[in-house]
Amino acid sequence: MSACLIHNPLAACREPKGRHGRKLGRPSAFVAPFPGPSPVAGTIVYIDGFNLYYRALKGTTHKWLDIAAMSAAALPAGNQIEAINYYTAHVSGRVDPDAPKRQHAYLRAIATLPKVAIHFGNFMISQKWAGLVQPPDFRPAIVLPATPVPEVAYVWKTEEKGSDVNLGVHLVRDAFKGAFDVAAVITNDTDLVEPIRIVTQELGLPVTLLTPTAKPSGSLVKVATNVRHIQPYIGPCQMPDPVPILGKRAISKPAGWSDMAPTAIAIRSPRGKEDLSFGVSGRI
Repeated sequence: MSACLIHNPLAACREPKGRHGRKLGRPSAFVAPFPGPSPVAGTIVYIDGFNLYYRALKGTTHKWLDIAAMSAAALPAGNQIEAINYYTAHVSGRVDPDAPKRQHAYLRAIATLPKVAIHFGNFMISQKWAGLVQPPDFRPAIVLPATPVPEVAYVWKTEEKGSDVNLGVHLVRDAFKGAFDVAAVITNDTDLVEPIRIVTQELGLPVTLLTPTAKPSGSLVKVATNVRHIQPYIGPCQMPDPVPILGKRAISKPAGWSDMAPTAIAIRSPRGKEDLSFGVSGRI
């Protein structure tokens, strides 16, 4: 039986646990001086899907995450979620042929959750030369000749484009339209500092940063109204396996997602961002 029911998130996620299953208390929060929301605040949640995966789900057994339940559990009781926008991109199967199938299963599953809308950017893959960290380390491990030591290698370069832009644009647009009383953003991507700053400082609307990492970016904390940690709710807030669909075949959790995912080398882009290759730097 699932630990977290899709349509009763607050009851299901009442006793949050950490990454290793230990029961935790109430999540800590950084609180900035800002007027609090009304007793019932209409809230829109914006989720940076790849950032959530790499910061909180990769290497865990909690990839079958119920984003609706987790969002509701992590926010204060006065926040009434009106919509959940999930930003991602279709992954390539060139490096890992099964990655698109696993992602498709998860996206179909979360599409059944109440108030969830999925927005797509682009996922690009190419072959490029990249410098090797010295001394080189490989998976699987190999022994190199004593000399000469390679300095560069021809590698698969995978990049996700557009998700953070879409999230930022939609956040600012919705703020100008008065679509929410409070916005909640799940990310640790500093590219979203400026959109959040515009909403909080220029439009005067509160934005709660739901951080997927124990140490959120200082620049994001600075512009957010307050910060709440989602990690305690990830373990308890899992979808049932399989996810039932009325009149259709149920959606099963991908094989292997109940086991710890292997860790391999991640190539970093010139901007310092981790490349989003589910075949090289982690399985989706």
